Amino acid sequence: MKKFFFLTTMSMLLMWTSCKKDDDPIGGDTNITIFEITAPFQAVGSISGTSVSVAYPFGEDVSAVTVSATIPAGATISPSNPVDFSGGPVTFTVTNGSSTSTYTVTLNEGANPLRIVLVGDGALGDLAAESKIAYDWALGEYNAEAKYYSFSDLTADAISSANVIWYHYVSTPGVDANGDPAAPQDSNGDGIYQASEVLPASAANAAGLMEDFVKAGKNIVLSGSTGTLVGAMGRIDEQYNPNNWWYNTGDPVENPDCWGISFADGTVTTGDFPADNGSYWLFNDIARNTYNFTGFDYDGICLSPGGKKKDRQNNWFFVDMFDGQVDPAVINSSKDKFEEVTASTVRASYEWDPLENGIEFGAIIEFGPDGAYEGTVLAMPVGAYEWDRTGGDGPITNVVDITKNFLNRYKN
Repeated sequence: MKKFFFLTTMSMLLMWTSCKKDDDPIGGDTNITIFEITAPFQAVGSISGTSVSVAYPFGEDVSAVTVSATIPAGATISPSNPVDFSGGPVTFTVTNGSSTSTYTVTLNEGANPLRIVLVGDGALGDLAAESKIAYDWALGEYNAEAKYYSFSDLTADAISSANVIWYHYVSTPGVDANGDPAAPQDSNGDGIYQASEVLPASAANAAGLMEDFVKAGKNIVLSGSTGTLVGAMGRIDEQYNPNNWWYNTGDPVENPDCWGISFADGTVTTGDFPADNGSYWLFNDIARNTYNFTGFDYDGICLSPGGKKKDRQNNWFFVDMFDGQVDPAVINSSKDKFEEVTASTVRASYEWDPLENGIEFGAIIEFGPDGAYEGTVLAMPVGAYEWDRTGGDGPITNVVDITKNFLNRYKN
């Protein structure tokens, strides 16, 4: 009986062992302890049971990802590299002998870092130097937070995460019938400069998208000769568009004066600026000096020092705009009228001598939230705001600093 039992037991044991050896090897550990992506970006996954979650930078291509997984010795994993995640989560299988485990790996795209949109007509490399130099600086300064778009590629979805659009463009004068430099033609004869008459067609065509952008509580900065877009967006009636052109002919000309923005002291009561205009955030932390102009000392910000200047701008001439509608004997009555009818605040103007002549030309105007427009349009046609410093060393410090001020404020 014992012998039978022994033989029977031995026979069973041999049979079991033989079966395991030939058809079902002993199973081993199938755990993934580390899951990484090493190309085209680097990321480490978070493992919870058989689920792996990997956060990756916005905009990265996930159609051919290189994966590295730490698994036990002797185990294998599939699929092999490269792995395509463009269709969604991918199932990985770890096999070790008779043991098999499956892991679902999900890639989660990070938030879009875009906050600043730079716009122009055509490819960045084809823009005029004045715009390209400015935009190249912004792209280098803000990296992933900034991106350039041609107007033809501008869509609401593409810029949905951005909080500010900056359009810097300086037009060159056309010519009149005699071939002399002249402002753009008022093609429809209504006496109003419209975006379609002043700017590239692609810019004028984007006015509706930009209007929606501001109505959504976001912000636009228009510098150079782009102010007609304020009217094209419907933020003001187009009859109050920039109505004055200044430009020199041909190449930049030599001028010894320092051009910029000045602030009268607190004892001045002409009403030229708001009482706190000198502390307006746009001018914060910018180097200032005292400048004497027509016998008066001004606390000033120099944007364009003595040297070569273009002096090309399309600004607001308030006196001409409200001729016959206000009392010309009242200093700044035209400026005050403009602020009233457009719900705006004039932040800088020509002349440097407001004590004598009052404000005549709007150089920086803030069109703050008003009605359906929950965001702000900051128009800066000030001619001293020049990036292409022909004959100099590129943009001067104060031009850079004033730009940082408006981009830093509006991008967040």
